[in-house]
Amino acid sequence: MDPQQALPTLIVTILPTGLIGITLAAAISAAMSTASGTLMAASTVFINDIISPLKKIKTEKNKIRFTRLAVLGMGVVGIFIASELQNIVLALDLAYALLSGTLFIPIVIALFFKSVSKKVALSVMIVSSLVVITTLIIEGITSLNAIIYGLIAGLITVFLGNLLLKEEKKSKKAA
Repeated sequence: MDPQQALPTLIVTILPTGLIGITLAAAISAAMSTASGTLMAASTVFINDIISPLKKIKTEKNKIRFTRLAVLGMGVVGIFIASELQNIVLALDLAYALLSGTLFIPIVIALFFKSVSKKVALSVMIVSSLVVITTLIIEGITSLNAIIYGLIAGLITVFLGNLLLKEEKKSKKAA
């Protein structure tokens, strides 16, 4: 009846007693491995791409310290979200909406349009993530509109960002 219990019920029903523990341990190990890798990747990208350019982290020791703090912070946020949702399907809906609605446009830009600046790509991520999160709050976590609105906001941000940068370059050349 409960989709959250599908895998545990299947394991307990089909497998012999000795294999139940091994199978559950393997599933938990896979989840922990995925979580730790995702936390490390997200923290490293956050420090290298956002914090380091702003703060000008000079030593490797400081970069490691900031990365560890980012892992801790993101882990606490992840635990909070998991404890609030308590439903893997909703968590996947939320992750899918954030990933596809926020990152699709910047990834396409990075792959195919070299003339778009990093500032514009970062602006796209910020604007579209705010749009996705706001839509999810208003319409609910399972809303597919959040993805569509995030993609539209990303495209508009790319267009406006490029226009503003072109105008800025023209004004610098004229001066």
